[in-house]
Amino acid sequence: ELGLLGLSREVVARKSLGRFLSHNIGMLVEILTRKILEPYQRIVVKGWLAKNFSLMVASRSWGKSTVASHFCYLYCLLNPNRHIIICAATFRSSRQIVERIDEWAQSDDGVLLRETIRGTTGGNLMTKRQDLVRIWFKNGSSVTALPLGDPDNLRGFRCNVLLLDEGLLIAQHTINTVLKPFLAGGADSTKKQRIRREEARKI
Repeated sequence: ELGLLGLSREVVARKSLGRFLSHNIGMLVEILTRKILEPYQRIVVKGWLAKNFSLMVASRSWGKSTVASHFCYLYCLLNPNRHIIICAATFRSSRQIVERIDEWAQSDDGVLLRETIRGTTGGNLMTKRQDLVRIWFKNGSSVTALPLGDPDNLRGFRCNVLLLDEGLLIAQHTINTVLKPFLAGGADSTKKQRIRREEARKI
């Protein structure tokens, strides 16, 4: 049967494992980082992965940034060639979400997570600049933290997921005119155009 489908047992095993881990987020996090998510944290992360729009309201010390860090690398690993942009009222807040992923990957327990990250030419896992902090994964996905010092300097970025930390502290005008347009053009726009042309030709 596998031969008729043109698939090897290894390909089928990989796809089956991917589907299994995508439905068992807690196990996947533990495999990659040795961190154990609480049941409510697993529910939140699975909800973010399943929905196009999510609003999280929680108290201090709930672990919002930690959950956001887990979500970012999980989304990137489960969705190749996707890009996440993180913005917050202060660059320190958004930067910490990316830095936490780097910290987990650099630890002794994060060997498997480290293997999924492409790294930089200098041997670091994370690109760190004054105006940008980014991690690239080997499947083409990335997580980028950007500062909101001068919103006009942010124009031109594109992403598939926009994550706003402490969104109430960001001006609504900035969200509507600068940040939301990040989502207007996806990273796979060329692929979408090719599909549309092929569909039009067949019609």
